[in-house]
Amino acid sequence: EIGATQRRALVDRALEYARPVRPGALDTFVVTGAVWTRRTAAADHAWIKGTGARLGAYIYNFMPLTHPEYYKPSVTERFANTMAELMAQLDFALVTSDLVGTVLQRLRREGGYPPIPVQTVKLADALNPVRDQPGAASGSGAWTGPLAGLHGKAFVLCVGSLAAHKNHIYALHLWRLLLERGIEPPVLVFVGTRGYGV
Repeated sequence: EIGATQRRALVDRALEYARPVRPGALDTFVVTGAVWTRRTAAADHAWIKGTGARLGAYIYNFMPLTHPEYYKPSVTERFANTMAELMAQLDFALVTSDLVGTVLQRLRREGGYPPIPVQTVKLADALNPVRDQPGAASGSGAWTGPLAGLHGKAFVLCVGSLAAHKNHIYALHLWRLLLERGIEPPVLVFVGTRGYGV
């Protein structure tokens, strides 16, 4: 395992050898991640489209629009504005579930945009696990730091960004309810980076 300093050095070295690429009519770009957090997203996408390249996006959800109660109003507004601009430029979309694809097409219809090809691409946790397959690599087996106290114990691991829309509070309330009823649940572990706007 490498530390932050070594990671930064690797990124710096990669950037040192990086060369600009000018997209063209035969190129396809797929936008990933939380595009709505980038202030230059609309200009970046317009520039890509201006080169003649196709633009797609891998969209996880539309939670700030479909469940705005979990977000600050400023976040919902920024998300809506960025997504409206992106919708106008998309040639196709990849989505994490059929539901997200359905919401995407509904939002395009409501916004007056024509339909686009949409393909569901499952997240890694929906794929077949490799841990039990012959020849699969295994970890070092070391339980260090905060994990040491979990070794040999039952626990529930929740991995993902820590943000209100992920509804961690539901799990906490459930664990409290179990304890109040005299049921000893396994240790509840949350692992992730601080989510946007938290």
